Amino acid sequence: MESLLNTDPKRGGLLTLRKFGYTRLPLCNPFAIWNYPVQPQFSCRFKTAAVKDCIRSVLKEELRSKQYIPEEVPQLTRFLSETIKDKLKEMGFDRYKMVVQVVIGEQRGEGVKMAARCFWDADTDNYAEEVFMNEYLFCVAAAFGCFYY
Repeated sequence: MESLLNTDPKRGGLLTLRKFGYTRLPLCNPFAIWNYPVQPQFSCRFKTAAVKDCIRSVLKEELRSKQYIPEEVPQLTRFLSETIKDKLKEMGFDRYKMVVQVVIGEQRGEGVKMAARCFWDADTDNYAEEVFMNEYLFCVAAAFGCFYY
């Protein structure tokens, strides 16, 4: 009995499946079946400017006339992060894991410093951040896009 899967280099690497009656399938590369892209296409890469615009629009829409009420801040931060994450998923970043962080604080004229460190692939992964302030509160939202290998 002949093998189920056979490659013949004399025929230019054509694939033969003899058990099922197929004699030749026109494949240039017999290993193309197992090809898996490890880099995103250029059109699907994480675009920092587009993500920043998305975050800005959500923050302006939701926080335009909000006042700082400490009891409402945990629910508001959760709502904002979920809204931003859902909007980013709609933008079509295929195979990206999105992490959204939102921090809200009371506006008292004091300084705040924030930092984040990540270990990632600089070719595919990136982040975008946006700061929103009104007379009552400040909000810092950051979205991290990590390509899912």
